[in-house]
Amino acid sequence: MFFYKLDFFDITLFRYIDDGFAIIRTTKHDNLPWSKETFNLLKPYIDIKLHQIYASCQSLNITIDHGNNGQQVVMLDLLISVDNNTSPTRFTIAPFDKPVNKHLYTDPDTYYPRKYVFNWINGENQRLIRNSSQSSFHTHATAQFAQHLLNRNYPSHVINNQLRLHSYDERNTLLYPAPSSQKNDTIIKKMFLHNIPGRDKLEQFGRMILRDIHTLKPARYENTQTTWIIYKGSNLRNQLNTYNKKILQSAPIRSRL
Repeated sequence: MFFYKLDFFDITLFRYIDDGFAIIRTTKHDNLPWSKETFNLLKPYIDIKLHQIYASCQSLNITIDHGNNGQQVVMLDLLISVDNNTSPTRFTIAPFDKPVNKHLYTDPDTYYPRKYVFNWINGENQRLIRNSSQSSFHTHATAQFAQHLLNRNYPSHVINNQLRLHSYDERNTLLYPAPSSQKNDTIIKKMFLHNIPGRDKLEQFGRMILRDIHTLKPARYENTQTTWIIYKGSNLRNQLNTYNKKILQSAPIRSRL
């Protein structure tokens, strides 16, 4: 964060890699309400100062986005707006969906484990909760998100179950998670498995064996947790298509009369 005090206004600049967010506050006319005319009057001076601030970065060709008369602007995946109905003035944030986003989510019919295919929906919902300063913003964002999932043939009952795992009432907890006070002595054992046809049966059989081992020697494996790591691979359909392609490529070409 950088702060610049000028004659007629102050600039508070936040920077994240190559994106910046500037807050402009007038200093000479504190009682003057913000208007389009005021913004147009200050805009040339603001632009000159921002270019001077970034002048040390010779390789950067900066583009200044004033948004909606300086009252609303996009920063990363957030839509930041000025709420003039509060005293002091506050900002509201809402999730922003970029126009270039094609929402090409993982095909739900993929051969990967179901938790890999669907559990990320819960994580995305948590992000939408954190990025919404009002519950109405979250409701609108999740409705759009659910529609995009339906367009990709995700089952509606799976979508609803994942979105119900966290509600907007948990926003403070998600923003400021409580530090863990207990020492975690759990030993994690990693089991590696190739993503081959029949992989789910092998994983099921392996879990049965581990469960029996834990039952026979509970004291030894009391604080042990097993996690499965699936190597990237192909399913049976992809393998058949690959073999068929090789067969067709190696077959002699016969001319037709």
